[in-house]
Amino acid sequence: IELARAFRAMERPRGAPQLRFLLFDGEEATDDSRPFRATGLRGSTAYARRHDGEIGTLILLDFIAAKDLSIRRERNSDRRLWRQLRAAARKVGAGTAFPSGSLSAGVTDDHVPFLERGVRAIDVIQWPYVCWHERCDDMSAVSERSLDRTGEAVLQLVRTLWRQ
Repeated sequence: IELARAFRAMERPRGAPQLRFLLFDGEEATDDSRPFRATGLRGSTAYARRHDGEIGTLILLDFIAAKDLSIRRERNSDRRLWRQLRAAARKVGAGTAFPSGSLSAGVTDDHVPFLERGVRAIDVIQWPYVCWHERCDDMSAVSERSLDRTGEAVLQLVRTLWRQ
């Protein structure tokens, strides 16, 4: 929400692409009787289908405030866009939160339906996240500083994309 406020306060360059803030989270509705894609990604799948051809770039934020933040490129994420995110993070002093290298496997997350439709997309995700669906998944597992570092990097990335 703070990113939305920051973007609203900024002057968007002439010709810069429109920004949309989308909120997806159907994974909690997932049960073992149906595949994750059918339940956990219903909102993103429906949105990607309905707005096919309208979205040029997607930046998915998921698990972005963990203590000891270390977000590596998720294997399905667009390599060029990820390099731009890392450069943006370095520019705002958050480079150590986005180390080089990739996760050993891709993450099936809300960016996948967009990737399948040719949208350039990245999943900004701290993975593995040890408290995922565990009792420790509470405010003690997150850090305000980590959330700020991620937000500043994404804000700078969008500024960069607007200038292209």
